[in-house]
Amino acid sequence: MNELVKNPLVSVRVLAYNHEKYIAECLEGIVSQKTDFPFEVIIGEDCSTDRTREICRDYKAKYPNLINLIE
Repeated sequence: MNELVKNPLVSVRVLAYNHEKYIAECLEGIVSQKTDFPFEVIIGEDCSTDRTREICRDYKAKYPNLINLIE
């Protein structure tokens, strides 16, 4: 298992519930940021009834060192 960023300077928190239409654009905007400091993304997915959780899991798999998914 890959380790998350150690000692991030910034934590970006994303709360998600039934945001299937918007969550990929939101996460893409975050992970594409160019910084000179370590940051992490913490997604709180609250049992969505649409594909939000699946999309969040896909991003967690794509960016395992950056994203922490709380389900």
